[in-house]
Amino acid sequence: MRRIKDWDPEGNQLFWTYDLASQTFYYAAGWFNGASVSAVKRQKDFKTPKQAAESSASCDAHSDYYKGLTGVEQVFSKPIQVDGRPGHWVRIRARIDEPELLPGIKGDVVDVVVVDTGDPNEFSMFLASSTIGDKKTLSTMEELIKGLRVVS
Repeated sequence: MRRIKDWDPEGNQLFWTYDLASQTFYYAAGWFNGASVSAVKRQKDFKTPKQAAESSASCDAHSDYYKGLTGVEQVFSKPIQVDGRPGHWVRIRARIDEPELLPGIKGDVVDVVVVDTGDPNEFSMFLASSTIGDKKTLSTMEELIKGLRVVS
């Protein structure tokens, strides 16, 4: 994943992943956007890229990042190719309602791309969040997804 100008080169934690590299940007006090690449083990709810992407999107939306969660809407769930490798891309909206702590923040658009790199034990994963209504950050995340490459 390429470095994003003016973003912190660390800060995001995804408890169900490993070999994590991330970048964050503070959108407002107490609210940040993030982009991460990591690995996820192939296991019960992570047998296919689609299962892993959908489960990871759900894990993220129901994590402590989204206090005041009011709903999760799946925008799409579709196959994707990354460097000729099969994968799956899920986009959700995680909506929050925290008017006193986060005035004006409605939640995030969360993108999860999981790729089968051929490793029998794990998948590669990209996970990014963009504040709902922040078209610039959403566009940056879409550019990152288009630029994803498999590195061996």
